[in-house]
Amino acid sequence: MPLSGKEALAFDCVFDLLTVYGRGNKRLFCTAIDHPQSRVAKHGCRIAFRAMQCSRELTLAHYRARRELPPEVWEELNELLLLAEQEGIATASAHAASPPQSVLHLYVETALTHLVHPFGQSARDLRVILAFAREWAPFAKMRPTHAAAAAIVVDLDSNEPPSIRRMESTVTRREARVIDLSEAKHFLIQNMRSVEKEAAVAGLDFPLEQSPQNVLPLFQHLYKSWFTFPQARRFKRRIVTDRVEVVVGASAIHRALGTTLARRTLQRELGESHDQNRSPTVAPAADEAPKDPTIADWEPGRTPPALERWDLLDEGPDGFRIRRRELGSPINDRQLVAIKPPGAKSFILTQTRWLMTGIDGSITLGIHALAGLPQSVMIHTSTGGSAKTHAVPGFTPSKTNDSPSTVVASRGSLSSGATVEIESNASVVRVRLAKELENGHDFDMLTYSVQS
Repeated sequence: MPLSGKEALAFDCVFDLLTVYGRGNKRLFCTAIDHPQSRVAKHGCRIAFRAMQCSRELTLAHYRARRELPPEVWEELNELLLLAEQEGIATASAHAASPPQSVLHLYVETALTHLVHPFGQSARDLRVILAFAREWAPFAKMRPTHAAAAAIVVDLDSNEPPSIRRMESTVTRREARVIDLSEAKHFLIQNMRSVEKEAAVAGLDFPLEQSPQNVLPLFQHLYKSWFTFPQARRFKRRIVTDRVEVVVGASAIHRALGTTLARRTLQRELGESHDQNRSPTVAPAADEAPKDPTIADWEPGRTPPALERWDLLDEGPDGFRIRRRELGSPINDRQLVAIKPPGAKSFILTQTRWLMTGIDGSITLGIHALAGLPQSVMIHTSTGGSAKTHAVPGFTPSKTNDSPSTVVASRGSLSSGATVEIESNASVVRVRLAKELENGHDFDMLTYSVQS
């Protein structure tokens, strides 16, 4: 989640330290270029390596803190590599490390890390990705661009990061380069096959903190990010950003989706509690109702109190990219979010997959849409064999194709193997919960089967 308080202050200190140290080394490197007979010129390779190290650590600090990376950082990285190439030291070893590292190796490590969408990775997965990038960077080759090629393209005379695109759609420039990962591709495929056989990962000298079953999706993500080129868009990109309605959190979403059912159930529960706590000497008024402010908020047709309006930056078949510029509800990774796109009649359930804090304080989210249109329900559970049931707000997404029947509820409220009753506006169905499909920040998704 975004930093706040002392964490943000610590990030600012790290940013200032790495920026000053990196620019100082860059100035020394430029001095070595301008004065080839000076003492500092003898250490030009090491100085360029340290300047590249600072820029690389600065990018990692932004990824870990989920901060938007300023374009000046990639401008520094591209300029350092271009200067090192012109001086003929881009591939020279800066120190007696094992394996030897150079300015080019550090640049390729940073490029590979950027291409796997680091804002969407957990801290544990990011450590594994960095280890892979460090191990396979020596196998990458930097080549001039050529027509009709499709590869990782770098423009060293710009502030743009590396990207995967087809060269026939771009203008070839003298400062443009292609990162060739054909040799690294062989090692990645070999490791994927080893993981599928539950064998040790070959060629890496770091301990994996995950089981082979959990590592395989990460390998597949690396393969897709580094060697699979994006397909042509099948939907029209929006030129002007639209405003979408967003509700954050399971309880707020239930208020937005199930106004009638939630109000009726809450009134029943509050009414029972009200009757139990009423003094026997006081006669209840005929028109007395449970006085809870949330009931009025759940009236049909009224705007939910937690509804926010975000900018729609991009949308695809399985998700959206949205941005909020003003203050709003706290956002966490893997949290349940409901979104109503422009022209839609109902909300769509989504899950945050990555979030990034902008330089101007804005929040940008990448959200993945859950399958099916959600229907608000109340789930009645019993605890400890008691006959009294407890109502839990939840959702039942509509089935799509061969997908199993699923139910979404707040985190920890349901357990596999339990028998519950799902109440919708139309009926009450008794079901048995099966396995868990998803465990988010504030919700669980389980499959179920209807009992006769």
